[in-house]
Amino acid sequence: MSNFTKGEWSVYGDWGICFSGDRDCHVTVEARGEQPKHTKELFANLNLIAAAPEMYDLLESLDVYDGSTSSVKLQDKIDALLAKARGE
Repeated sequence: MSNFTKGEWSVYGDWGICFSGDRDCHVTVEARGEQPKHTKELFANLNLIAAAPEMYDLLESLDVYDGSTSSVKLQDKIDALLAKARGE
C-alpha cells in the first residue's frame, strides 16, 4: 500500500478522519446535502473510511488460489477490487 497515506486512521469527533492519531484532520465527511450532524450514515461512512487501509492490506495478503475454479474467480474479484482502490 505504498502510495496511500501511512499510519492508523481514526474517526475524530463527528466530522473527520485523522491519520496516525494526530488531531490535524485531513479528511472531512458530511452527509450528502446536509451540514455535518450526527447521523447513522455519517458515522458509518467515517468508520468505513477509517477501516479502509486495514481492509486493503488484508485483501492484498490473501492467497485464496487452490487450483479450483471458485478460487480463481474469488482471486479475480479480490484483484479487481484492489485495482479499483488504486484507481486503475
